[in-house]
Amino acid sequence: MMIDKQEIPADPVDYDEALKAITAAVVEQLEKKKKKRRIVKFLMKRGIEESEAFPFVEQTERLLIEYKSSPEYLKEMVKKNSKKIITGIIWAVLGTAVTVITYVGSSEGGTYVVAWGAVLFGVIDIIAGLIGKTKYKRALEDSQVPD
Repeated sequence: MMIDKQEIPADPVDYDEALKAITAAVVEQLEKKKKKRRIVKFLMKRGIEESEAFPFVEQTERLLIEYKSSPEYLKEMVKKNSKKIITGIIWAVLGTAVTVITYVGSSEGGTYVVAWGAVLFGVIDIIAGLIGKTKYKRALEDSQVPD
C-alpha cells in the first residue's frame, strides 16, 4: 500500500503506528469474514485512496492465509485449544464439587445447588478444545511431512 508520507505526521513512529493500526483493522475485518469491498470502503472513509486500499486488503488477506498455514500459527492454536480443555475440566470439576458439597451438606432435608451450568460449560469447552486441538495438530503434522 502506498501511503503518501506527507499525509501522515512527519514523526516516523506515528507513520509506523498508523500502518500497524490500519493493518490490525483490516485483519480484524477479514477475520470477521467481511467482504473486501466493505473493508476498502472502511479504509476510504479514513482517507486512503481506493487504488491503494484494494491492493492493501488483497495483500493482507494473502499474508493472513499464509500465516494461518504456518507451523507457528498451528502450534499456537494447539496450545490455545489445550488451555481450553484445561479450563473446561476446571469448570466441570468445580461445578460437580459445588453440587456434591451442597448436597452432602443438605442431607437432612435442606436445599442444595445443582451447578449444572458450570458442568455443561466445562463439558462444552472440553469437547471444543479436543476438536480444535485434533484439527490443528493434524494440520501441523501434515504441514511438516517432507516432500
